[in-house]
Amino acid sequence: MPRIVRLVVLALALASLAGCARHPDPPGLELERALVPDLVALNEEGIADAMGAPLRLRPPLSGGLVWLNESFARTAATGDARRLVDYYRAGVVEGALAALRRAPFEAVAALPLPPEPEEDAAPEALLARVRSAAARFQYDVAFLLETATAEERGVNPFALGYLGIVTAPLFPGTDLAASASAELCAVDVRSGIMLGCARGRAEASSRTLFIWQVDRARRRLLERTLRESVAAAADDLLIQISARVASR
Repeated sequence: MPRIVRLVVLALALASLAGCARHPDPPGLELERALVPDLVALNEEGIADAMGAPLRLRPPLSGGLVWLNESFARTAATGDARRLVDYYRAGVVEGALAALRRAPFEAVAALPLPPEPEEDAAPEALLARVRSAAARFQYDVAFLLETATAEERGVNPFALGYLGIVTAPLFPGTDLAASASAELCAVDVRSGIMLGCARGRAEASSRTLFIWQVDRARRRLLERTLRESVAAAADDLLIQISARVASR
């Protein structure tokens, strides 16, 4: 093989590995801010009341998880904000439950999503609905999860094969990148005391895809990043809760 041909092949290979899809930033999350809107507005009496509220949690604990919403950024390729189908959503919930089923928790299960409060309702209304749902199942702690994802689609040098309609499926010319962030908060169901909030993030990419692989690869990529971001948030949150329970 002539040297110039080898150099061209090597350049194309390196370019395809580098890819053209960059990891986008997912939308911001405001779960904690929504749950505690008056975080900086407590007066002296309010501070005393908050510090004096009894926390009677004793391990092993049980918990109920509510995935409140998903915020999907619009893709650069289509301009659409697309949600995950239920199959991949179930995978994310499965990962979240597995991450939370550790000490001091003995059992954690998914809760049915409570009805949406009115648009002008106070944030406390949402928290009351979640606590009520957890209380019906007699769970000690309610977990509230909010996630956000973003994705980017790019092309690599093999995409030149897309110029031919007939040959397009034969060239792996699409690159995908996805990012996810998660915010996970916990509240004592009985007292309403906030036990902590934590955040996690993750990103991943999938390169040199054939046209017929793109849709499934996109969904799997979003599920993967969501699971990893939620697991990271769960690790931090369980440390916070364990410390609070141990101090009682």
